[in-house]
Amino acid sequence: MNLKNNIETILGRPLTSDELNNINQFKNQFSIDEDDPLIVVLALVGANKILIEEMPKLLQQKANETIDLHRQTLITQSALIAKDLIHVVASSIDSSKSPIQRATPYLISFFLGGLSLAIALVLVR
Repeated sequence: MNLKNNIETILGRPLTSDELNNINQFKNQFSIDEDDPLIVVLALVGANKILIEEMPKLLQQKANETIDLHRQTLITQSALIAKDLIHVVASSIDSSKSPIQRATPYLISFFLGGLSLAIALVLVR
């Protein structure tokens, strides 16, 4: 029963040099031999301590990933809304109007679509 091997098995990854130094200091402080059955308990305590120390970094990483996904979803939704707005305004144009009269709603719809996209991007950031 080796403390290093037991903790690596529990964590499922090799220990870093800092983690190994901390474990060896703890083992030396309490004068625990490699063949002592208490090694199993120390391995569990050491693994839990390491996991607790890593938890804030993992939570922050997952929060950042969630925020990025939400931001991308909002950008996609705003683009779809802008396209729908352009379609609705464009479909309301009467074909009997002059070319300038027909172009005005298109320009307005493109402006409003771009404005809604810009507002969504500002709100997301």
